[in-house]
Amino acid sequence: MKLDEYLFRNKKQYNDFADEIGISYRTLWSILNKNSDMKLSVAVRIERATKGAVTCIELLPEGFLHDLEDKNEHSKQTPEKKTKPKTSNNNQ
Repeated sequence: MKLDEYLFRNKKQYNDFADEIGISYRTLWSILNKNSDMKLSVAVRIERATKGAVTCIELLPEGFLHDLEDKNEHSKQTPEKKTKPKTSNNNQ
């Protein structure tokens, strides 16, 4: 279900719903009008607030999760920096 449809069916005011999920009315308006990219954390809050009626998959841009998986795989392949072992400065 689309977010605007959920809000209409459940007679939720935009201001009230924005407050409920911890974002500004302006941010919610931008999300509804697809004028801004949504953070994953906001999509998760919306899914929880709607009890799954509106899902992250429906909210996030197509390919978002695939891009996220690619970034995760890339970070796993990046070699870790090797640090030199600490030496003791005890002059005994």
